Amino acid sequence: MRLFIIRHAEHDPKSGVDPPLLAAGHAQAARLAQAVKPFKLDRVVSSTLKRAIQTATPLAQALQVPLLTEPDLVDIRIGELATWEPAGRAEWERITDRWRSGDLAAAPPGGET
Repeated sequence: MRLFIIRHAEHDPKSGVDPPLLAAGHAQAARLAQAVKPFKLDRVVSSTLKRAIQTATPLAQALQVPLLTEPDLVDIRIGELATWEPAGRAEWERITDRWRSGDLAAAPPGGET
């Protein structure tokens, strides 16, 4: 089995919770579809976010395979930790440790659970 993990194409992160791709992102998705076309994949799975679906759609079309959406692939907002400063990385580890221990209410500062 082969698994390709591909991040969504370019979007404007300041344009809301679920922003669509920018024109440049649509062009990136089209190039991605052509680059991956030689591989024989069975399906394309995407989160339910617009930017992910807009990236995955040309890929699924080029490969002539189904595009499935999976809500559990949606990312979360990590608030103040988004800068990934060293202190933020340590805090992120503490939060994910709490999640692994069952404390699903733990949230990064200014982020979501």
